[in-house]
Amino acid sequence: MRILHAVVAATVFAAGPAAARDWGEVSGWTIFENEDSCGIGMEFEGPGETMMVATVESDGSSVVMISNASWTIKKEEALDLVYSLNGYEYEKKAFGGDFSGRSGFITKFKADSGFLDDLAKSTYLHIDKGEVAVDRLKMTGSAAALAQARRCLSHVKSLRAAEAREKARWADIPANPFAAPPPTQSEVVEARRKALAGIITDTDYPAAAIRAGEEGAVRAKITVGSNGRVTACEVVGSSGSVSLDMTTCRIIRSRYRGGVLRNSNGEPSTETFEETFNWKLTTPTPPQPDPAAPQPPG
Repeated sequence: MRILHAVVAATVFAAGPAAARDWGEVSGWTIFENEDSCGIGMEFEGPGETMMVATVESDGSSVVMISNASWTIKKEEALDLVYSLNGYEYEKKAFGGDFSGRSGFITKFKADSGFLDDLAKSTYLHIDKGEVAVDRLKMTGSAAALAQARRCLSHVKSLRAAEAREKARWADIPANPFAAPPPTQSEVVEARRKALAGIITDTDYPAAAIRAGEEGAVRAKITVGSNGRVTACEVVGSSGSVSLDMTTCRIIRSRYRGGVLRNSNGEPSTETFEETFNWKLTTPTPPQPDPAAPQPPG
């Protein structure tokens, strides 16, 4: 039974609640409690000692996991299987997986499929892959085990509902009631205006743009992180000058200090905004030749 617990814990149930109730065994089936579901598990005699786990999910659906030490199914391999029980056939898509070193597959059944009801009424579960028999599992005691799993699920639902009610009691309490109120929109805009004022000066004018007599407006999309520093700058409206565009974002990234924006809980948050930067030569300068360019013969 230790292997079954390990397989279940590592696959379908993942990490159950720390204070999960021990539901014991019913008719040889082990009953499991999970965060939002319950389930039944059984180890069967036969080649590879097949293990089966079937969950009862909170929405009425079910997840069935079957593994065997002798099987060689690739992880996430798609399988077309037929589950036969209680006189009905369920043609389902299953997917391979590794369950604590055992190869197997998982199949999901919708709430309205009737699979769990048929499982409770069945003596045997036949699983086939085309004309090949995958396994024949005896379902003795499945009705009593599923009834216990459903009682387990009612218990789990009541726990989650109680937790939700308890959480709702303090939903209106901020994380830090003593935090300074977040800045108003007008205060944010004013802080941004001050941070951007004079951030680009005449001495920042790219030499290449001066020689070419280039002027223009650069529209930049700026993202400020929770530390008050620029984390991204993107030109969304070009000035027509590559050097002016590149210089704008370079300066914004290195010099912008707009302070830290905070949310309603007083926690640092990010901000994204757009701003236009105008580049204008202080004294109109006609295009000048590049001094590095070859000079015509004198």
